[in-house]
Amino acid sequence: MKLWEFVDELEDAPELKTVQQVAEGDKIQQVYANRDGGEAFYHVVTNKNGFQIFNANLDLHSKGEIPDAAATIQGVDFNARATAIYLGTDTGKVYKYAIAQREIQDS
Repeated sequence: MKLWEFVDELEDAPELKTVQQVAEGDKIQQVYANRDGGEAFYHVVTNKNGFQIFNANLDLHSKGEIPDAAATIQGVDFNARATAIYLGTDTGKVYKYAIAQREIQDS
């Protein structure tokens, strides 16, 4: 993953801000970013039933797996203040992950 810094000027090329490489053997299924988090900006990378959360500079914040190992994460959404993410699965379940506490909570 690469994060580019764009300056609002037509003459300047974007600058590469940071780069993050996933661990060997890991595959990226989908990448999500909250654009309207207000207080915090995160990127979420999913892989089957696992996920990784990166901060604005692509530093790893936390990672985890949903309780249902047979399910696949199909969608991710953030709450209004980006304090939690909701992980929707192909089995129809939704899991809430509290970012600060780094744990899945009952939703």
